[in-house]
Amino acid sequence: MKIAAQILRDPLLRKIWFEDLKTMSNRISLMRTTLYNLLFQNWATERWDQIVQQSGMFGFLGLTLGVVLQLRERYHIYMADNSRISIAGLNESNVYMSPEQLLNVYKLRAKPKCSHWPYIYKHNATKMA
Repeated sequence: MKIAAQILRDPLLRKIWFEDLKTMSNRISLMRTTLYNLLFQNWATERWDQIVQQSGMFGFLGLTLGVVLQLRERYHIYMADNSRISIAGLNESNVYMSPEQLLNVYKLRAKPKCSHWPYIYKHNATKMA
């Protein structure tokens, strides 16, 4: 019998499994909300709503490739080129460091001649590498 089938057929194991899923889901939601709050505190003028409107283990920050590359090079913060991050990979230690380092990258960049700095774009599936 496969492990998943065995767990789902046993009432006690099934209950424990669902409790574990709820615990993991709550922790991911907490990290997502914490990241949103930290980013909003630093850049209330920018839209970070997409972070809390998304669900699951990953999220899109809506950063440009230039910002993503600088975060990778300067601070070893790794994410996909389209700024997809692992929300599940955040914890109580690194969730506080990431917004501070993001702010440092923005300070190093020359402010562009446009109305919404930093460069934010909506995720577009066709732009994925």
